[in-house]
Amino acid sequence: MTAKLGFLQERMQMWRAFRKDFFHTGSLIPSSRFLGRELAIKLNGNRPPARILEIGPGTGPVTAQIVPLLQPGDQFDAIEINSDFVAILEQRFPQATKAMPTDLPAPFRLLNAPLQELPGTGLYQHLISGLPFNNFPIELVELLWQSIHRLAAPGATFSFFEYIAIRSIKMPFARGAEKQRLRRIGDYLAGQMAEHQIQARHIYRNVPPAVVHHLRLPGNPPQAT
Repeated sequence: MTAKLGFLQERMQMWRAFRKDFFHTGSLIPSSRFLGRELAIKLNGNRPPARILEIGPGTGPVTAQIVPLLQPGDQFDAIEINSDFVAILEQRFPQATKAMPTDLPAPFRLLNAPLQELPGTGLYQHLISGLPFNNFPIELVELLWQSIHRLAAPGATFSFFEYIAIRSIKMPFARGAEKQRLRRIGDYLAGQMAEHQIQARHIYRNVPPAVVHHLRLPGNPPQAT
């Protein structure tokens, strides 16, 4: 069961979060269902039960596309650092169990924590990110990707998006350290995609338009328990 948020209610919540914490909020407008469907597309079809991680669900527009695709035996974790968003997610997805990162798995856990605090190795077969990497310092981007690689099982899929040409748009207006930050993030993400990307899809029915990157990660064998 998913509780629906009104159009204006969801956008007002995003606006308040954007004003309060731009660093962790990538856009004033929630992701469209078209973007959400593409991010969740690797969960479609006939597949074995899996552990699934959504990173940075925000108010839950992508979560709402993931939940109908969950199958018996799946374990779904959504990890969100913003406590205001977590409160919205609790309202929107009453079937979710609010948990600590160290708690035992459950069919649908809602975790209020930074990704880096999620313990374990090789846990997830599918990872989906809504994080605005282009907002972050390069050191944090690298740390987040290290956590993603650590948490991925061998052969895991990882799907994330960027707004189309976002760095190219920002670059002419950036100066000094900001220009260097954008350049380093671009180089880092390009390296990850060159090594691991299997598909990219442009989603024009989103504000702003976005590109979804699907990667296949080498991952790590799960730790013995």
